[in-house]
Amino acid sequence: QDLTAASPTVTQMAYRPTWLWIHIFAFAALSARATACNTAGPRTAAELSEVLWGPQSGYGKETRPTMAVNPIRPALRDHIDMQLQICSVHDVDSAKQTLTVELFVRTVWHDPRHRYNESDEGGCFATYLSPQGEVGFAEAQLKHIWTPGLTITNVAVPEQILYSAFWLFPDGLTWWTRKSMVILTCAMNFKMFPYDVQLCPMNIAGWRDLSSDISLGFRDNTPSKFTEGDIAGTVEWDLITVSSTDFNPEQSGFAWGGVGICWLFELKRRAKYYELYVIMPASLFVLISWASFFISRVAVPAQVAVTIIWFLSISGQIASILSRLPSVSGEVKMLSFLSCSQAFVLALIVEYTACNFLDQIQALTAKALEKIKKESEEEGRTNVNYRFEICKGKRQTPFYFVPASS
Repeated sequence: QDLTAASPTVTQMAYRPTWLWIHIFAFAALSARATACNTAGPRTAAELSEVLWGPQSGYGKETRPTMAVNPIRPALRDHIDMQLQICSVHDVDSAKQTLTVELFVRTVWHDPRHRYNESDEGGCFATYLSPQGEVGFAEAQLKHIWTPGLTITNVAVPEQILYSAFWLFPDGLTWWTRKSMVILTCAMNFKMFPYDVQLCPMNIAGWRDLSSDISLGFRDNTPSKFTEGDIAGTVEWDLITVSSTDFNPEQSGFAWGGVGICWLFELKRRAKYYELYVIMPASLFVLISWASFFISRVAVPAQVAVTIIWFLSISGQIASILSRLPSVSGEVKMLSFLSCSQAFVLALIVEYTACNFLDQIQALTAKALEKIKKESEEEGRTNVNYRFEICKGKRQTPFYFVPASS
């Protein structure tokens, strides 16, 4: 701070923090409205709950809002808006085919029985922090009011609700938010593994209310939102988008009248790990194995060690990949690549075996020729050319030798 600068005038000091004066006047106005509220009415959330759904209120939580207000027109349905806010993807288990995600589930509906006076009507709940006069309630109060009979149909284990609360607005709007840990079942396709993209649905359906009772939609036509910051994924997966898709009424479990809503999680696997630690090493294993062509056939330990070691190494990679996947009967690109690599190394083992066998035959043949040559020299026939012919009539030896002139 420059202490030598001229001191600001009073007018400059007054107009610099303009926003501060605006907040002061707004706070004063809301305070004045709050002091003008009807002191005979409810002033706290506990008093409001006693008035709206207490024992003396006549509130029936088994009756949906439209039926409670206008029972002579049962055809009217209650509309329920929903929205997800994704916090993070905790785990994608390829072997079990499950997706574990942490998220907020928002459920919004109107219940005329939840109406109360606004500030202009003598209400006492408008404050500086809640200018609309909304009132928050703990999760324990949910059991006293009507809530939509909805459930997630494709969960591997029951939904784990970490915490929840709901808010009421003067016009009867009810806003219920819960933070949950959900483990969803997901039919995955591993054909392009490790470059696969998985689509995992989250189905919420009515287990008590039918399509004649409620209708479902997305809040503000927005199926989902993301928590600010880095979302998403696990070390192996990226969450690309969360979109909506058509819901199959049969997934609700009802023979008819099923109603539901569906989100689709698009997940993309990060293939860098498999490129660096599976694909590249397997390729090097094959190249190093085929480099054994330059090793003499006489060096049996070197030939055998090179081929067997890399064959077992690729077998270990295949076992590691299989442990990450379910019992897949269809094609998997990664397994096909490793199987081909293993086949190349196996072909090298077969090649070495064949060459070694032919080398032994060559050695035996050379030894036999040397023996025959010595016998011929002893008989004085060193200048005669010999050739092989198959002799079927003699039992003592499979070959006999006759001069070429004969």
